[in-house]
Amino acid sequence: TRYQQPTDWERETGKTATVRFTHAFAHGITWTLHYRHVTHQDSARGFDVVKFWPGNTMLERRARGQLNHRHYDFGDTYVTVPLDLGFVSKKMLFGAQIGEEVDDFKRLQFYNAPQAPDPLTADISFINPDYSTALPLSAYPLGPLNDRITNYVEKGVYFSDLMTFTKQIKAMVGLRYAGQYM
Repeated sequence: TRYQQPTDWERETGKTATVRFTHAFAHGITWTLHYRHVTHQDSARGFDVVKFWPGNTMLERRARGQLNHRHYDFGDTYVTVPLDLGFVSKKMLFGAQIGEEVDDFKRLQFYNAPQAPDPLTADISFINPDYSTALPLSAYPLGPLNDRITNYVEKGVYFSDLMTFTKQIKAMVGLRYAGQYM
């Protein structure tokens, strides 16, 4: 059963770009650099279900409009160093990463419609939905609006060592330190 109006909609778009660079040095040492950028936008207009009204046959709905923008920028770089000690061959990895995520969530409308028989009701029966009881979204007040912008930064460093003793016996040790900051 669908509890939104047939005219409700949500649109999403996104774009990504990825770059990778690798350079080989002498003795099998390599350096790699990755960068990824993502932009995303979604917008929605319609009715959200808020709760069941007492009696459990009608749902309260919210007139809702939302516009969200997000972008992500993440980079990672690491050096791989192979080392052969005779009794064990090693492949060590030293790396660091940094990234940023910015979220911009903008409410365009956020109005919890009152219970019937109020003329501004958007109630709908979950047993027998009747979409004609709700007014067009433009007939409802905007409600409490906000534009919430959040910025996250992630940083980390890491090390790992893959040790090969025989074809069947291998061991790995690694350490990572990472943090997220707002």
